Amino acid sequence: MRRTITGRLVNACLIDAARNQWELTLMLDDELASVEKYKVQSKYPFRNDEIRRFKLTFKGDKVIRTEALD
Repeated sequence: MRRTITGRLVNACLIDAARNQWELTLMLDDELASVEKYKVQSKYPFRNDEIRRFKLTFKGDKVIRTEALD
């Protein structure tokens, strides 16, 4: 079963450059008081100084797709 979550990037930390693994901290759109951390594999070059919304698609507990929203 797939589900999607959207939110604003709060912080991005590169975990493993060779495998494009990141730890993202997002403020979720559903609960603005909630800040969650997710480990993702993405070629998108996240930056801490960008204020941008992202959509994460999950399959179970694993993030399978990261998409920047305009």
